[in-house]
Amino acid sequence: MRSEDRSVAARQAVRGAELPVPDELASALMARLLQWRVAGRDLSHSRQANMAAIDRLLRGDPFYTLGIDVVTRALAAGRLTRERVLEALAGRTGCSKDPALREGPNYISPRACLEGLWRGARLLATVRQHGGTVVFGTGHPGTMVGLYSRLAEGCRTAGCRVPVAGAGVEVQRDWFLDFVGPVACVSDTCGLHHTHMTAAMEAYLEALPAPPDLAICDHGFAAACLNRGVPCIVPMDTNDPALAVAEEEGASFVLVPMNDNLPNHVMARVAEVYEALILVAPAVDRPA
Repeated sequence: MRSEDRSVAARQAVRGAELPVPDELASALMARLLQWRVAGRDLSHSRQANMAAIDRLLRGDPFYTLGIDVVTRALAAGRLTRERVLEALAGRTGCSKDPALREGPNYISPRACLEGLWRGARLLATVRQHGGTVVFGTGHPGTMVGLYSRLAEGCRTAGCRVPVAGAGVEVQRDWFLDFVGPVACVSDTCGLHHTHMTAAMEAYLEALPAPPDLAICDHGFAAACLNRGVPCIVPMDTNDPALAVAEEEGASFVLVPMNDNLPNHVMARVAEVYEALILVAPAVDRPA
């Protein structure tokens, strides 16, 4: 699909394309997403922060490109402008695509969030059906470990392999690939770090005997998977424009627009939405 067609499709999804889930279930799940502040208005990142993230991406800041190869290539080729990046982000989240709007609250459409979760549930259903290998990794351990741990538990119960490999590899001076249960992260042996680096997930993937069937991960952990063609489900907040650009540039993965700055005990409840959708989700072979 051409990038223009993907952009149109994403915008149609935000406006309310058909979601193949019973209306009553969809409404109940979207109400939960709004209640938990996973989607909706006035979330964790302001419009000002979102626009600053776009500007830093355009300057090639690796914290905002996330180390995604297709994004750095698009930058080098001069294909990215503030308007194009904002349109890609707006098409996937429902936030305003007006570049003149630089202040105020942000917005993530609950329907767009639910549609991303639906696509993720379909992929999860496939991997669980076949007892595949699933890996989890986060650069935001203060918010995502709870969700990923619960998803990992469901995968193991369904017969999937959730391996731990490469623990202790030094990925930066005095920073190490570490694990909280089955979830890869980065620590300095005193605490866990918020990071957008790719090196930790690269070390994890290198330590595995074979590529996983699915990765559920974010930020630089997701970038390492995208760069290697590993199927993945990736949360995207409104201050992570590189992920929207990556999809616009043709990267194949399941993108889930959602607020990614919530306490672990809140974010863990998103696993309930995944499980509800898996019950009604037909399996698929590849990310859609």
